[in-house]
Amino acid sequence: MNHLKSFVALAGVGLMAVLGAGTASAETTACKATTEPCTSAWPVGTKFVAHLESGTHTTITPTGIFPEDVTCKKSTIEGKIETATTPTGKLSKFTHEECVGGVITVTKPGTFTIHHDSEHNGRLTLAGGEYHIEQNGVPCTFGGTITDGLTLTAGNPARIDVTAETPGLSGFPCPPSIVIHATYIVTEPAPLYITTGV
Repeated sequence: MNHLKSFVALAGVGLMAVLGAGTASAETTACKATTEPCTSAWPVGTKFVAHLESGTHTTITPTGIFPEDVTCKKSTIEGKIETATTPTGKLSKFTHEECVGGVITVTKPGTFTIHHDSEHNGRLTLAGGEYHIEQNGVPCTFGGTITDGLTLTAGNPARIDVTAETPGLSGFPCPPSIVIHATYIVTEPAPLYITTGV
């Protein structure tokens, strides 16, 4: 009987190990090359900087029946990578300048997280941001967590394509949300590839 109990216990441990190995997933890494697993990860403290692609602009479209779009000729995103795997960090800067149709002030830049998507590409999540937009004297605040519509295409440099809906937080009368359209070029770090594993 003792031998049987020992066998059952060992079998259980073995099964748990197999299940654990089967459900484990590799961590996302911001890498300098396409090597899998990554052998040249960008370290903690690396600056993350992106500017609007040359010749393009940001378009911010209110949802519903509300005032016209806001378009901006300049926009910059800056932050630092604070974790090596599933890279996250705080944004120190998220500006929109030379805008037509409204005034945009980012009161809280928020945080970013980079996730692996397919091949060496990724997607971003933004959280904790607040964007103040004033149109025709009416102030409205948008922000929160944005999980969709932020696609990172790897390369030297990498590119971020944005078609992201951002919910309204406060203000009246204000649209329930806005949709941000933009294309950013990542100038730091470069090159940038999103891989799994280190």
